[in-house]
Parts: sequence; structure tokens; C-alpha cells
Amino acid sequence: DAVQVRPLPEGGFRERFGIPDSATVFIYQGLFSTGRGIETLLETFAALDPARSHLVLMGYGDASYQAMIDEATVSRANVHFQPAVAREWIVSYSASADVGIFISERASLSYRYALPNKFFEWANAGLPILVSDNLEYQASLLKEGGFGWDAPLNELTSAVKRISEIDFTSLTDNARRYAATAVWEEDAKAFAEVYGSRR
Repeated sequence: DAVQVRPLPEGGFRERFGIPDSATVFIYQGLFSTGRGIETLLETFAALDPARSHLVLMGYGDASYQAMIDEATVSRANVHFQPAVAREWIVSYSASADVGIFISERASLSYRYALPNKFFEWANAGLPILVSDNLEYQASLLKEGGFGWDAPLNELTSAVKRISEIDFTSLTDNARRYAATAVWEEDAKAFAEVYGSRR
């Protein structure tokens, strides 16, 4: 049930934030904290045309990050804040965006090979995903599955601008196809084979 897309009682991001149909809606979701590129995302979207690219930050963080985001929502027409939602609503909220975006300013070994919940939530919502190129494992899955992109941090603005100009219907289909196979029932077959071969 947690990955089903349901209508939002208060409407999607476009209706609630007045985002034009001409714009691509990027969503960051999760913790607002050091190393997750919040400042870089705000700087990136400040340089982009509100008619083409919008950013929704959905989640929570400490007071300093919340203040930074609140200020950006006032001063920048294409930046919006959505408070964290209950687990069973995450995929439904994500589905009212167009692209998931996640970058890392510090590529520790843990980050390079991490596969966070948001990756699967976005795939289940049918969203293609943009990650920074230092998130190696996520980038490899996106390339292999054909449902996203990676970009160096210093090229993030041009990457967002380019993505905002294309039709990614096929990537949406690929994201849903990946999500349909990225489930425990499929992984269990591999575990059973590995452990069964050790008897």
C-alpha cells in the first residue's frame, strides 16, 4: 500500500504552488542537513527560469536549514517547501513532481554505494532521477535501467536546464518497470539460490 499513488486531498504541487504547466518539477525529499547539497540546489534553481524549472524540497531539518529554505521560498518564485509527510503518502506526493533530484557534496564510500529509500520511492512514483556523478551506484542503476542521469556538481545547472527541455515519457515507463522488479519477492529468489547452493 505504501507505494500506491493516490490522489492528494489538497492537490498536487502544481496546483498548490502555482507552478506553470511549462515547468518541470524537481523534488528533493528527506533530511535537510550538511553534505546533502541543499545550498547547491538552492543556488542552482536561483539561476534557472521559473517558467521552465521548479524545485520542491520535501522533508525536515535543523533550524538553520529550515530558515534557509523558508527564505528561498519567499525570494525565489521557483523554490517551494513541503513539510515531511507520513510514510504511506510519500510516493503519492512524489508522483506530483516530474523528476527526483539527489546530490552529495561529500562522496564518502558509504554515500558512493548507498541506495536510499527515496530511490525506490521515486521509481514507484514513475519519476526519472538526476543524481550527482559521485553517487556511483545510483548512477549505474539509472544508466542500466534507462530512467535517469548523473552530472558533476559543477554542471548541475546545465543538466537541470537540459532535462527541463526534454520529453522523458520513456524514462517514466522505465522507472516503473524497474520498480516492478526491485521488490523483496525478486531479491528473495537470489537469496534462496545463494544460500541453497551452500548446503
